[in-house]
Amino acid sequence: GADATIRDGTGLTPMHAAAQHGYGKIVRMLLRYEVDANDMHSDGLTPFHRACLGSDAGHTDAVFAFLDGGVPPDQPTADNRQPLDMAGSENTRKLLMESLREKRRR
Repeated sequence: GADATIRDGTGLTPMHAAAQHGYGKIVRMLLRYEVDANDMHSDGLTPFHRACLGSDAGHTDAVFAFLDGGVPPDQPTADNRQPLDMAGSENTRKLLMESLREKRRR
C-alpha cells in the first residue's frame, strides 16, 4: 500500500494536504488508518491548524473530523498560537468554541 507519511517537496504529508484543502472525508480515512494528526511541519503547524485556517465548509468539516478523532481544540502551534485565534471562518470559530466549552465541562 501507499505510505501516508511521505512528504511532498514542501514537506507536507497527505494529512497536511487533505486538511489544507478542506477534504474532511480524506482526513477521516487517514485518521481511521491511524495517520498522525499531530505531525508538526517545519512551519510549526499541524494538519489540524491547516484545517482551522481554511475559510470554507470543507475546512470546518475537516476541523470537526480532527476534533472527533481526539485532537484537542486548544492544541497550540509551535509558536503558541491557538486554533480559535486562527479560525478562517465563523463556523470553524463556533465549532472550536463549543469544543472548548465541552472540554472545560469534563
